[in-house]
Amino acid sequence: MKLSSRLQYPMNGVTMGGEKYLSCIMVKEGSQHAILAAAEEVMLHAPDIVEWRLDYVAPMADTDFAERLLCETANRLADIVRDSTLLVTFRVKEQGGVRAFPRDLRLRMVKACIQTGRIGMVDVEIDSDEAYIEAIKETAARFGTKVLLSFHDWDRVPDNEFMLNKVREAMDKGADIPKLYLTAHSYEDVIRIAETAKRIREQGICKTPYCMCGMNHIAMVTRILGGECGSDFGYFTCSGARGGYEEDEDYFKAILEVFDMTESELGVR
Repeated sequence: MKLSSRLQYPMNGVTMGGEKYLSCIMVKEGSQHAILAAAEEVMLHAPDIVEWRLDYVAPMADTDFAERLLCETANRLADIVRDSTLLVTFRVKEQGGVRAFPRDLRLRMVKACIQTGRIGMVDVEIDSDEAYIEAIKETAARFGTKVLLSFHDWDRVPDNEFMLNKVREAMDKGADIPKLYLTAHSYEDVIRIAETAKRIREQGICKTPYCMCGMNHIAMVTRILGGECGSDFGYFTCSGARGGYEEDEDYFKAILEVFDMTESELGVR
């Protein structure tokens, strides 16, 4: 049985932090047309959360026109994914972003998207400067958007105390949802992720919903069974460009076959 969070968030008919392990599918296209088309495809899988990666949008310029176009896209995207929660992420290159963008451009565009009132969650890197995080939190609070503070390690799974301290740091910085994504190279790494995630929930280290999963094919099980350890949602890719170690739809189907599971049993409607 999934370990539930003490604090839970209602989201479009589902509960973040409740009994269901939620699915998040990403949209990573460049043009408005491609973004909206990908969203239509994603919704065929009925995810609970749809993540829109702004760092894939091209071109991205610090102009009023670019901001208006981004907001228009956000509104149209929200209409398409209306049965799911829209999560916006402008990932920095050092944490897995597709390319580098100026800090102030990222801040302006993320705030503009939130100010449409259509964004349910926003992902910000936990190592961002304090002023950046506070600016996002202030805007998010005004528009009812949950702030997810994230940490990615693209090389390894850090030691257990490091993982616990990163979750504590996210809470101290005001995260509604902490997120850790770590790169596993062995089954021992996978077990440590699971054990640490369970400890976070059972010992009350994090009272809010959180996400803690592994990257790399060997760690796919942490996304399938993450809820059993206390994590509240996991990420999958079913269309468009792939980034990092996100698995595509064919690999997702293969995992279902390995575990002799159906999509409905996994929690995908």
